Amino acid sequence: MRRSKLRLVALVVAVAGLGALAACTPTSGRYITMIYSEAQITRTANISYGSAPALPDRGNGQTSPTEVLKLDVVAPSVTADAGQDRPAVLLVHGGGFRGGTKAKMTDVAFEWARRGYVAVPVGYRLDDDNQCQAVQHGQTDDPALILECETAVRAAQHDVQAAVRWVRAHRSDLGIDPAKVAVWGTSAGAVTAINVAYNSTDPGTSGTPGQSSEVSAVAAMSGAAYDTTIIDGDDGSVFQAHNPYDNAVLYSLARDGADAALARGLTVEFVTYTDRGTAAHGMGLYKAHKAELDERVAAFFYEQLDLTQT
Repeated sequence: MRRSKLRLVALVVAVAGLGALAACTPTSGRYITMIYSEAQITRTANISYGSAPALPDRGNGQTSPTEVLKLDVVAPSVTADAGQDRPAVLLVHGGGFRGGTKAKMTDVAFEWARRGYVAVPVGYRLDDDNQCQAVQHGQTDDPALILECETAVRAAQHDVQAAVRWVRAHRSDLGIDPAKVAVWGTSAGAVTAINVAYNSTDPGTSGTPGQSSEVSAVAAMSGAAYDTTIIDGDDGSVFQAHNPYDNAVLYSLARDGADAALARGLTVEFVTYTDRGTAAHGMGLYKAHKAELDERVAAFFYEQLDLTQT
């Protein structure tokens, strides 16, 4: 897996410029700006990419039946772009590992597809009564609640890794380069994206065996690596946007993970904003700084995926 120079960027609100990226990355065109119209994008919804046991319902102690895992594919139509070497970006929604759906990522998927990516919103298993928030804040030491949270977090990682493998297995149909796969997520989806980048040696069994679960680049809007021991020097590159006032995924955890990745020789770009309220976290943080974050992430992916414009 390709490595770039280390980069830790600490910004307050909206400090302009792309720094080191500007010298080696185009500022417009394919993969950077939206070169296709929305009418040139196609969407295929609810494709099965695997299955796994549904997470236990703590309310009755029973295990639900097997859950079929689904994703969407949003990409330039073959009449607009018939290429076979496009990058793919998997999009992972938030919701505290309790709720949310891949439909939350549809608008984001269309924008990445308009840049020339094959965009893949991913659905994953949820546990609607997990207590991950209380576990993160140290408000419970109940082993059962801690285990339930860990199980939900790991299930999301394994499911998205299965989606990564599905994308690679269908590379010819999708017209992608299997070496150019990224993940973009918000909140719980950002935590999951980081886990996919840093924990490819624990791929799970949710579907599509025989393919790699590694990704080259991740963008995490309010994510963190809760377990820094999983990070090693051959993991993916991570872009993180975070906020010191974030009470859902703590800023200290996000910085600890970024520091651990840097110490292991990985590429990290960490951008700090200081909004309050809904703009302090996840999709709210992204929307509050959308123009700048789109520019930065597009440039980060362009570099870390070794993209070229044709």
